[in-house]
Amino acid sequence: MIDKDKKNLVFVISVLSIVIFSCYSNTFYASWQFDDAIIFKNKNFRIRDFSLSEVKKTFHCHPQESNVIYRPVSCLSLAINLYLGGRDVFGYHVVNISIHLVAAVFLFLLIQITLNNPIFSSNYRKEAYHIALLTSVLWALSPIQTQAVTYIVQRMTSLAAMFYVISIYFYIRGRISNDSKRYLFFIISLITGLFSIGSKENSVVLPFMIILYEFIFFQKADVKWLSKNIILIILALIFPLMVFILLWGQNPIAIIYGYGFRDFSLTERLLTQSRVIVYYLSLLIYPSIDRLNLDHDFSISHSLITPPTTMVSIFFILFLITLGLKLIKKRPLFSFSIFWFLGNLIIESSIIPLEIIFEHRLYLPSMFFYFILAFIIHHYAIQRELIKRPYAIGLVVILIFLQGMGTYIRNFVWHDEITLWSDCVTKSPKKARTHHNLGFAFQKRGMLSEAMAQYRKAIAINPRFEAAYNNLGQLYEKKGML
Repeated sequence: MIDKDKKNLVFVISVLSIVIFSCYSNTFYASWQFDDAIIFKNKNFRIRDFSLSEVKKTFHCHPQESNVIYRPVSCLSLAINLYLGGRDVFGYHVVNISIHLVAAVFLFLLIQITLNNPIFSSNYRKEAYHIALLTSVLWALSPIQTQAVTYIVQRMTSLAAMFYVISIYFYIRGRISNDSKRYLFFIISLITGLFSIGSKENSVVLPFMIILYEFIFFQKADVKWLSKNIILIILALIFPLMVFILLWGQNPIAIIYGYGFRDFSLTERLLTQSRVIVYYLSLLIYPSIDRLNLDHDFSISHSLITPPTTMVSIFFILFLITLGLKLIKKRPLFSFSIFWFLGNLIIESSIIPLEIIFEHRLYLPSMFFYFILAFIIHHYAIQRELIKRPYAIGLVVILIFLQGMGTYIRNFVWHDEITLWSDCVTKSPKKARTHHNLGFAFQKRGMLSEAMAQYRKAIAINPRFEAAYNNLGQLYEKKGML
C-alpha cells in the first residue's frame, strides 16, 4: 500500500510539473514589473555572502521603515536570487514557478488526507486520490493565480501559502500518527507555520485555521470541545495582534493613520471590501482573462446603499457564514471550505489601509474553492453519473485545457511593462495610475510622444497627480518645449 501511495505521489508530482511548467513556460523572461523595483532600490536585499550578519540584514527590507522586521523569509529568498543571478529574471521565475508547484503538491496531499478521515464514508476515501488530484490541477492552472506566480515580488504571497498548506498538512499527520513520528510532524508544522508568517502577514490566521480544522474534522464539531479549549481559541484570535506588536513592532492603533494617504476612509474600506469579496468569488467562478487586471478600477462604497450592491454583498457574506455554520456537522467539507475562503481573506479585507483589490490575494483563499468544484465534479457528476461518465470526463478535460490556455495567454501580458500597463489602461481607462505607469514605461523605452500622451491623460483624470506633472515637465524640457 505504501509503495502504491509513493507511486501515486510520483505520478501526481510528474503531472503537476508538466502542466504547471508548460502553462508558465512563456514567463521565464517576463520583465520586472511595478513593485519589483524594491528588490533593487532597497540596499538590504544586496548581500555579499551568507554570513549571519548579511542574512539578518535581509530581515529589514521594509519599503519605508528599516528598523522593523519585514517578511524575513520572503525577503531572504529574493536576496539569495539577487546574489546568485543579479537582475536576470530567469532564476526568479524558476523559483516562483517551483514554489507554485510545491504548493500544488501539498494541496493535493492536504485534500487527500482530509478525505481519508474516518469520519467520512468509504466512498469519499475511495475518491480521495482523484478529487485531490483534480483540485490541485484546477487550482494550479487557474488564470487567477498568474499574478501571484508571474509577478516576481508576489513570491511573498505564494511562499506564505506554500508553507501555510505544508504546516496544516503536517499538523494532520501528527494528529493521526500513533508513533514517535507524531512529534516530528508537529515540529515540522510549527516551523513551516512560522516560515509562512515570516513570508507574509496574512498567514497569522493559520493557528485559527488549524483549530477550525481540529474542531470540524477531529472533534466532529463538538461544542463541548470548544468550551474546554476556550483559552486556546482566544489566543488564536488575538495572535494576529501579538504578531504585529511583538514581531513587526506595529501599534495596531497606528494603522488608522495610514488612511491619511488613501482616498478612502476606514469605514469606506470595510464597506467596499464586502463587494470586493463577492467580486473575488465571481473571478473564481468565471476567471476569464478579459476580467483579469493588475490594477482594477474598483469604485468605493460610501454607505450601505451607495452603491446598493454594498448591502447586497454584506447580506451575501452573512448568508455564507450562516450556511457554513449550518453545514458544519452535516457537510463539514463544505463548511470548512466556506470558512477557509472567508478566513484567509480576513487580514487583507480588514481595517488595514491596503489598496482595495489585488488578484494575488486569492492565491491561498481559492484553494478550497477548487476543492468544492473538484468534489462536485467527481463525486456527483462522475461517481454518481449525473452526467454519463465519458461526457463528464470529457468536460473535465475541456475545463482543464481552458484553464491552462487561459493561464498561458494571460502570462503574455506580463512580458514587459508596456504590455502589462497597456492591458491595465484598456481595462481601467479611468484610472490615472494606469496611464501614468504606461507613460513611464514608454518613457523608459524612448517613446516620448506616447509617454506624454499618457501623462496628459493621467493628469486629466487626476489633476493632483504630482508624479505625472513632474514626468511630463521633464519630457517638455527634453524636447525643448519649455
